[in-house]
This record gives sequence, C-alpha cells and structure tokens, in this order.
Amino acid sequence: LNTMGEMASGFAHELNQPLSAIVNYAQGCVRRIKKGTGKTVEILAAMEQVSVQAGRAGEIIARIRSFVRKEKPERNSVDVASLIRDVTELLGAEFRRSGVTVTLTLNGPLSFVMADAIQIEQVVLNLVRNAIEAMVEGGSKQRRLDIKISEEDSETVSVAVEDTGPGIPEKTLGHAFDPFVTTKQGGLGLGLSISQSIIEGHGGHLFIERSTESGTVFKFSLPVAPQADALNQKEEYLERA
Repeated sequence: LNTMGEMASGFAHELNQPLSAIVNYAQGCVRRIKKGTGKTVEILAAMEQVSVQAGRAGEIIARIRSFVRKEKPERNSVDVASLIRDVTELLGAEFRRSGVTVTLTLNGPLSFVMADAIQIEQVVLNLVRNAIEAMVEGGSKQRRLDIKISEEDSETVSVAVEDTGPGIPEKTLGHAFDPFVTTKQGGLGLGLSISQSIIEGHGGHLFIERSTESGTVFKFSLPVAPQADALNQKEEYLERA
C-alpha cells in the first residue's frame, strides 16, 4: 500500500505539468476573447499548444500502462537542444509572469542522445519549474535561469540548469533526491526523486551543486546515441522542420 501511494503521487506529479499548461493556455484564450483583444493567429497558436499538451498527458498515461505491463521503454535518438527549446517555449508565460530571464547556451556541436523524449522532457520541466519557484519564493531580486548544454566527451551529453535563487539549505542538500523531501510550500517532494530515477534509468547521472553565486545548479548527463540511429533521426527531424 505504501508503494502504491508513492506511485500514485508520482503519476499525479507527472500529469500535473501538462494539465497545468492546458489550463494556462485555455484561460489565456478566454481572457483575450472576453476583452476582444485576441487575434486569430494568437488564439490558434495557444489552442495548438493545448492539443500538444493533451497529447503529452496521453503519452504519459500510455507509458504508465506500459510500465505496469513491464514493457520496455521506447527510446530513440533525441535532439536534446531542440527538446529544451520546446520546454522553454512551453514555459514562456511562466517566465514572463515570474520575471525570470532564461538563457540557453549550446557549447559546440552536439550529438543526439538515446532516450525516451517524454521522460527527459519531464525531467527538464521539473528542474526548470523548481528553479522558477525557488527564485520567486526566495524573493530573488535578480531572477536569471541559465541552461547550458555541452558534449563532455564522445559518449556523453550534459545539461546544466542554474538559477539565482537562495540555494538549497545545507541540511537538505544531502537528501535533495530522497522521496518526500522538499523545501517548497505545498510540494510533494517527489519531482527530484522521479527525475533521478529517469536519468539513472537512461544510464546517466543527475546531481546537484552550489552555484558560484547564490543559487543552485542541477546537472544531468545522457549517453550519446549510436551514430547510425542519430543520423536517421536527424534526417527525419530536418524533414519535419
């Protein structure tokens, strides 16, 4: 029963992200229509995002069912930089509302990684949202989020998410990835635990360190995809683009 409770909380945490996005986009459309300021192009773009996020929620549920049936996760060659751009665009309204400036830095040409795109997107969403909430709740005057992607060697791509928040307390630092440990008001304390499980399940690592300034840096690494798979996936991506 205890394990089932933890799993239910974890699923709720994952599904909350696309559902919150759907609510935000829908409410934005309603406000603009009521004020008579909504342009067709803007409303259409927002409704397309509602459709995308509904699809993401469906994919999460499908993955949960696969997990229960003990099916192998579906992993393909993934362009991490493109995935993170999609996440930052998705959270654009939250950045503006919270007064957070986001910078994405790509250090050199990057290889594709072998991953479940939906799962990695969930990890990035969780880390970025944690950073936003830390800066807002901590009352940071300068709210800046730096995301850096680099290829450390021929086998690993790493992503660093650094904020200018108050940082994680020393007493919590060593237990940040433990289930039900949180510094947020009303937080479940499952986001980092789930994220760590996802990254380690991909053969990578997720860890935390203090920023050179006052904030926190979360870093995770993922294995590079086999070259043939990456080239095929890149050609498909370019065709869609």
